[in-house]
Amino acid sequence: MSYDRLAFANRVNAVSRKHRAMAHGYTAKLRGDGLIVVQPRKVQFKFPVRGFMLLMLIFMLFKGFMIASLGTQEYTARLNVLNNGTLYEQAGGFVMGVDPVSKGIAQLFSL
Repeated sequence: MSYDRLAFANRVNAVSRKHRAMAHGYTAKLRGDGLIVVQPRKVQFKFPVRGFMLLMLIFMLFKGFMIASLGTQEYTARLNVLNNGTLYEQAGGFVMGVDPVSKGIAQLFSL
């Protein structure tokens, strides 16, 4: 009797697991014998490359605009203040540092 209960509990667990997986999406396929088989959709992580590139473009434009509006000397003076601050301020100073791309964008803005 305990074997029958264990087998039943295993079947219930398998059905519950499949139901939870199918709640996130499923696909239905028609087999060669005419049976429709429904399987859970595999979860795949897709990195949004376009969104990331757009974010980086906006960030570089922002840096270029800041360099053009403040001037190179004032911008580097503010970066030096950040680089002498706390760990988070130093990280911000590193990220906001002058690089060739942002310098070129600043030159375009100052025209």
